[in-house]
Amino acid sequence: MRKWPTIRLPVGSVRIGLSKTGIAVLRTGGRRRTVVLADQALAEAAVSVPERLATQCRIILNDSACRGLPLRVTLADNWARLFVVTPPHNSARLDDCQAAASMRFQALYGTVLDEWQLEADWDARHPFLACAVPRTLICALQQIAQENQLHLVDVAPQFVRMWNRWHKTLRNGSWFGIVQDRTLVLAAIAQQRLCAVRATAVPVDGDARSWLQQQVMREALRLNLPLPKQLQLCGDQARYWVSADPSDEVFNCFNLEDTSNIRDDNAVSNHALTPEVALARSGMRS
Repeated sequence: MRKWPTIRLPVGSVRIGLSKTGIAVLRTGGRRRTVVLADQALAEAAVSVPERLATQCRIILNDSACRGLPLRVTLADNWARLFVVTPPHNSARLDDCQAAASMRFQALYGTVLDEWQLEADWDARHPFLACAVPRTLICALQQIAQENQLHLVDVAPQFVRMWNRWHKTLRNGSWFGIVQDRTLVLAAIAQQRLCAVRATAVPVDGDARSWLQQQVMREALRLNLPLPKQLQLCGDQARYWVSADPSDEVFNCFNLEDTSNIRDDNAVSNHALTPEVALARSGMRS
């Protein structure tokens, strides 16, 4: 009987973490092995003109044997505009939700959506999360995928990745937060539904619990909501805010991520866990 040659199909996926200062490219494979292909500063031209991002990625991926793999891109939240939309009472169709999101975007940012790509968790009956990303950036990422024969699965800000990863596990009466690269994105939750998202820069003295408590109390007052019983956090600074003695606090904090699992991964065993590597890993199951 004729022996047919064995065809080895590529295994794993490519993950890109993109901030406005750096880029990390990871390849995940079998047996939970992850390899950091690149972790470097982003060329200044690529930030102001995202189309030039393709040139930098072409050099990284040229000899990486990644062709044919799925690609997932996670953006730092400052690339995107995140906001919550309350649909009109008479909403019944997707068109109604899209019109409400467009009006909300214009009211918040003083510009129209022409140069932005909008995605949302559309819901005609309840407030929903919307996210807008510059079209030029989306086109650049599509070009990267096409040039390197990768299958672009999705592009998402870190908040969306982590919200999708954790929101079904959040405890009743909790709020959710991500802190990465000294930016806190706080999600207020009422009746088990997201009702507001707010990003705040963490100051130099922001490691203190008092600063975090002030932010949460201010947001609860602004939204006319009761204080959460717990703030469930993930990100590179969450460990500083975890409550040592919950009985002493206005609300207690809980770290959703076990950083030991991240440190044990081959991706970072010999590599610093930079903000960009953390971005690329966002949403991955340990």
